[in-house]
Amino acid sequence: MIRFVLLLAVTVTCALGGCPAGWREFKGYCYSFNREPLPWASAYAFCNSIGARLAEIDGAERDQWLIAQLDQLNFSQTFVGLTRRIRLVEWLWEPSLRNTAKYSNWNPGEPNNYGLNEECLEIKFSARKGWNDIYCGESRPYICEKRLNIYSVDLR
Repeated sequence: MIRFVLLLAVTVTCALGGCPAGWREFKGYCYSFNREPLPWASAYAFCNSIGARLAEIDGAERDQWLIAQLDQLNFSQTFVGLTRRIRLVEWLWEPSLRNTAKYSNWNPGEPNNYGLNEECLEIKFSARKGWNDIYCGESRPYICEKRLNIYSVDLR
């Protein structure tokens, strides 16, 4: 019996940590849904100040999960981290600068760069729930994202 307890104590590893209170977890990331509207640059700065970034959408599964959360929280227009550098055609996720070639979910007719100044992305609930380009100076709720913290502790 003592030998079993010692073996168990030597091999057990436990996970500690997780998402901060009020954040939601999905596939290794924590998300904070911030209702207070801010311009895109201010939302970006706020997320950075808390060790996070504006949400980056890497595929349909994460996009649909975020849309479901927004629907549940009654958010209808929400900033995430996609932006287009002035006069560039390519949309990039900030701060990783990963492009959207692998996945996008633009609403019909988008991006349209209406008024020639729509350089940021919002998830917008209109006829369908998808992406819309928007002027970065508009104020919107926003989603911060950070990696889930998992710490391993060896109990030897």
